Formats: sequence, structure tokens, C-alpha cells
Amino acid sequence: MNEKPKILIVDDKIENLVALEKTLADLDAEFVRATSGNDALALILDNEFGLALVDVQMPEMDGYETVELIHQNRGTENLPVIFVSAVWQDDYHLIKGIEAGAVDFIAKPIIPEVLRGKVRAFLKIYEQRKRLIEAMQVKSQFLSVVSHELRTPLTAIKEGIRLVHSGVTGEINDEQKMFLDIAKRNVDRLARLINDVLDFQQLDANKMKFDMQVNDINEVVKDINETMSSVANGEELRLVTRLDETLPPIKFDSDKILQVLTNLVNNAVKYAKKGTITIATSKSENTIHVSVEDTGPGIKKQDIPKLFKEFGQLASGKERETGSTGLGLVISKEIIEKHNGRIWVESEYGRGAVFHFVLPIHRRRD
Repeated sequence: MNEKPKILIVDDKIENLVALEKTLADLDAEFVRATSGNDALALILDNEFGLALVDVQMPEMDGYETVELIHQNRGTENLPVIFVSAVWQDDYHLIKGIEAGAVDFIAKPIIPEVLRGKVRAFLKIYEQRKRLIEAMQVKSQFLSVVSHELRTPLTAIKEGIRLVHSGVTGEINDEQKMFLDIAKRNVDRLARLINDVLDFQQLDANKMKFDMQVNDINEVVKDINETMSSVANGEELRLVTRLDETLPPIKFDSDKILQVLTNLVNNAVKYAKKGTITIATSKSENTIHVSVEDTGPGIKKQDIPKLFKEFGQLASGKERETGSTGLGLVISKEIIEKHNGRIWVESEYGRGAVFHFVLPIHRRRD
């Protein structure tokens, strides 16, 4: 059974609090009284409110200061506040109310129908928002549980394939090795999908930890080049680097940036097929600029906005890339933004694509 939404009513006069409750008595809501700004601030620490009705003229702390302090508390930034006061007679007070964070104003003496109509409207928005948040939490929990549960049997499957393929369990022929190779590739792909979902869930819940240390971005690129060369290099596709050796060391999580670059290079290998993939670094004003350029088919103009959206895939039908959640670029974007950086793409269809990201040389204070 859903709990009743709570309405915080703040007024230094008890008779005004009683009058507000009587006027709104037909609403399915719980009222919590505060007779001062300090009382209101104490109450929001222990309660979740759907709406606050606040008087302006109160001793010690007026309504404007009260609302400003309420909105500075974590979790109440979006609490809608309606000022209920007799001072709405000039623009000065209206402007002060808006600046303090009010969403609406009701003048005294109160017209009951007006008050009830406005409160009903904001409570309806609150209930819709609450249901949306609950649904998102259920989705996030589901993804986390399912992904974790899949990891254990997947690890056993991978190890079983490895043992059989290595010949430890007995000699196998070439045809059996071929089928085991196919199974291994598909298991590896499934593992990547699960890791993508888990990473996305952690970022979405703001639970992913970052180890910010002073690192050399060129060393990360060299690591990628060494790791990915065997995947990319061949007669038709080459991986090359173009590094600015004068770049200063900066603070970043090397594992997370390695993950971003791995994703960008993997995408380039997937779509380029032949030609060149170039990873470049340079300095641009107060940032370090990294780019991954490929000579693949490029991206259609109308598809570019889809790239950094959840579960977004560009192609459909036979062109659609299988075995992908579409989360790789979303995760990359979140990682870069957590570094106070920016990521984007430039492409002309038929002429390849260039993915860029920048990291600040001097990180802003949180």
C-alpha cells in the first residue's frame, strides 16, 4: 500500500497552520508542521516531502532564506515550494521568491479553491515522479542481479572450453578445435555484454569508483596499441599511433581511460575492416586531446545523435551488428564526463569517422 505524500507547512503562527490543514483536509496527504525555518530544516532531514508550503514573513529566518537552505540539502534540491504570503503585491517580492526557488505563489487571504487546485497538481507530479524513480530502481536492480548471476556459470563455461581446447582432457582433432574456437568467441562476446551492463548499472547508480592518479596518457595509448595490434594489424587493416611526446602528466583513472580507448578502437576495427586506424594525442589549450580515426564507411548524419544513447544501435536488419548492447559509447561518455572531460564524434558518411575526447590538464575542484 502506497504511503500518503507528506506536505511540509511552515508558518510561525499556529492558527495559520491549522487553517491550511483544514483547507486541504480533503486531500489524501499527511501534514507536517514547522513554526520556524530552523524547524523546517530539521524536519527535512528525517522526512521525504512531496511539497512545501512556506510563509515569507517569519522571525529569525524568513521564508526566502529557509527555502534557499532547504534546497541546499542533498535530496531536496527538487522539492517544490509554494510561498503562501500577503507580500505578493510588488515585483520585488516576486523576483526574490523566484530566486529563492519557489515554483508558485499564493496570496493571503487564501482562496481555498485556488490553494487546493495548485496543491493537487503538484502532488500529482510528485506521485508520477516517485513511480518513475521506483521503476528505474527496479530496472537497475534487475540488471545488476541478472548480470552477476550470469557471471558464475559463464566463468565455468570459459574454463571448460579452455581445458578441452588445450588438449588436457584428451586429444582433439582440427574440426573439434574449430567448433571450440567458435564457442570461445561467443562466450567472450557474452562476457563483454555482461560487463557492459554491469558497468552501465554502476554508472547509472553513481556507484562506480574512480582511482584518480597522475598518469601519462601516451602510455595508455601505447598499451592499447600493443594489445590491439594483433586484432587490427593485417594486410588490409593497420593500427598506428601519432603521439605528442611533450604532453604533461595529468590526473585520471588509467583503467577507465583504457576502457574508453579499447571501446573506440574495437568499434573502429568492427566497422573499418580495412585501411588505417590512427590514435593521436595532442595538447589543446588547457586540455589533452585524444582521437581515434578510422577509414571505415563513416556515420550517417541522422545517426550521430543516437551514438551516445542507451542501447542505441545504428544499423538494422542485415547490417545490424550482433552481440552488442549499444552501451559501449554511453559508458565511455559517462567515464569521460566523470573526468570533467568531453567526448564527441565527427564523420562524413562514406569517409570514415573520428572519435575525440578531451581531459582537463588541471582538474576542477569538486
